[in-house]
Amino acid sequence: HWANRDDFANKIAIIAQSESRSERQWTWQALASNVSSLQALFKAHGITRGDRVAAYMPNLPEALMALMACASLGAIWSSASPDMGATSVLDRFRQIEPKVLVAVDGYHYAGKAFDRSLVLREILKALPRVELLTLLPLLGQAESTESEAMESFCKRIDIAYINLDAFLASHPQTL
Repeated sequence: HWANRDDFANKIAIIAQSESRSERQWTWQALASNVSSLQALFKAHGITRGDRVAAYMPNLPEALMALMACASLGAIWSSASPDMGATSVLDRFRQIEPKVLVAVDGYHYAGKAFDRSLVLREILKALPRVELLTLLPLLGQAESTESEAMESFCKRIDIAYINLDAFLASHPQTL
């Protein structure tokens, strides 16, 4: 595997920085490990070739990891930016009927936090085939009106819930 080659494995694959997070880096080996973990998660939730996975998130390393995991299974990927409203997102996602939604609770722009958790709830209610929400919580407690309420909401509408930050942190980044 390319991520195990000594001349490659420990080189930087991704450098990410945003308004709300300090610089983060992934080696090729760490990237492969995270992708492998997400692939296993998607497989455990029945994702196979031809299934659809949708993302409601900005361009983040975690979005790339989910895309790579999705592609490795032969699943179809679609995405929408969290600055889009529910109607626009649903116009796109209803067409493909995703089984998994990878999402954020909000985002930061120009020094302001934008809570999208209520829009996310609206999207989930309107997508009856979604079986798994993988949520990357980008907003702090003070910025979000939802925090842990999203997990309870998912239970009420019979959708499995995974906190993506916690999930990736609980899986070692080695192959």
